[in-house]
Amino acid sequence: MTSACGGAEESEIAETGPSASPTTPPAAISAAPAAPVGGGGAAAAAQPLPVAASAGLEDCAAWMGGSGGEGNTSAFVICRAENLRQVVDLYVAALNAYDVDRLLPLLEDSYRAEHETAIRAQVHELKAAGTQLTWTEDQLPGKTGPTSMAFLITVAGGPSGAKQWQIGFIEVGEKDSGDWAINFVVVKE
Repeated sequence: MTSACGGAEESEIAETGPSASPTTPPAAISAAPAAPVGGGGAAAAAQPLPVAASAGLEDCAAWMGGSGGEGNTSAFVICRAENLRQVVDLYVAALNAYDVDRLLPLLEDSYRAEHETAIRAQVHELKAAGTQLTWTEDQLPGKTGPTSMAFLITVAGGPSGAKQWQIGFIEVGEKDSGDWAINFVVVKE
């Protein structure tokens, strides 16, 4: 996956997507051994990195250039979707490295704080099982609110087999900047 925006057809990107999603996963997520949640040490939690800085994501607002933002809307939508895919790539790579500290910058602060204990346990279980995850896109990233989006993927290689995950994102920083943090992960049963 590259950080350049583009490469996808306009018809591939949906402006609407999954129905409104919870801001935190249900309690069942804590029990799922392959659940994709992250957390880490106090030093990293105290100084989270902006998602765009840690992920090398594009500033999608540039695609909305022109006065009043009458830029290339299709390019903006493609850029935003590509950024979300890159966040998922980074998330799965951190899980595969069993590195909770690499997960921290990708998670929204309150989500990370609420789920840190379960996150650490799940990453430990993945490491104990020697799990290496892969993911495929099931549904294009879609808006779930004014500053939120969700993405439906299938994750394979976990101890309990292939599962569908819905990953929620919340925009952080300036509007349309391309900065997104994960604010929920739900394993679909």
